[in-house]
Amino acid sequence: MKQNFKNLAIILLVICSAIFVIVSIFYGIQMKKILSQYQSSVDAKRINFVNQDIKNTKNINAKILDSLNNQIWTLAKVKTSKSKEVLEQVYFNENFIGWVAVATNDGWFITNSPLTDYKNLVVISNKNEVINIESGYRDPILNIHYLKANKNGLEPIAIADPSGMIVGEDAYLIKPNLYNYQNEAMFNSIRNLHSRFINNKLDLVHKPDDFILYGLLNSYNEENLPIVNSEAQLMGFSVNKSGVSYFIPSRYLRYSIKSFFANNNKAVYPTTGISYIDLSEVVLTDQSLSKKGAYVYSVTKPSELQKGDIITYIGGDEINEIRQLNTILLDYGPDSKVSVTYIRNGKEQKTDITLGQLLIK
Repeated sequence: MKQNFKNLAIILLVICSAIFVIVSIFYGIQMKKILSQYQSSVDAKRINFVNQDIKNTKNINAKILDSLNNQIWTLAKVKTSKSKEVLEQVYFNENFIGWVAVATNDGWFITNSPLTDYKNLVVISNKNEVINIESGYRDPILNIHYLKANKNGLEPIAIADPSGMIVGEDAYLIKPNLYNYQNEAMFNSIRNLHSRFINNKLDLVHKPDDFILYGLLNSYNEENLPIVNSEAQLMGFSVNKSGVSYFIPSRYLRYSIKSFFANNNKAVYPTTGISYIDLSEVVLTDQSLSKKGAYVYSVTKPSELQKGDIITYIGGDEINEIRQLNTILLDYGPDSKVSVTYIRNGKEQKTDITLGQLLIK
């Protein structure tokens, strides 16, 4: 009888242990899911990526423009003055060096204002608050800067979904007013989605670190300014070349921001190690060649591809007048293994290559 009781106790103990393990695993999975959802929620609040296509062709209104006053501020060199004369204490033209957009709610700013160092920088908010910059980092591919301040509770600017941008869409260059800290909006619109600076034939060769710029309709000489759509979403940063206004589109900004925070304050870009000519950009005397695709001009990274190959697809993405090779790579990232479809000697072939990391000194 005692033995039977002992056996029953052992069986019950085993069953209870099994139930405990199963329940623990179940609740462990549920807890991980809850924590994951919580982290996603926190990250979503920290960085404001817009993931829907909003098409509002109305002019930007005062309410939307006013919201940008909380997100686009002036950048200055710190001013120190022991003078009791008020005008000697005022931040003036020579102190202002650019602008910043609020990137995160915990004190990160982004800008493409020209900076040579990160010493003695301050951000001046729309409430005339002077915020000290503690450190800075540069994305050498886009030539944008990340600046960090000890400041929480900020309102990160919404960064537009790049897939929704179209030719003719309204765009506004936002210029902070240096003296009342309110922003000015200069109307513009997208001229094209595929721009290049072409001065000679070699400029037609895309290097691994080249990226596509979008064109603006009007040629303002204003450069290094944020560009927003009519919903106050950041579409990109303006750049000026030979008196023509272009802009770095949000597709690159979103990649840079994600990579920057995922790689310990360093934006890391993928590369095939290939320089190429985009056949959709040129007219050739040899009409037998494809009218689109990336013609391999040179290979600097060991690869199965060689000069003269025409890359037509990266994975399932076709290379064409809208989807350019270096842009498609942003969907993958360094160390990714990708399928490449290419034409060699008139025959279509496929191979897999591992993307490398683009290094800029």
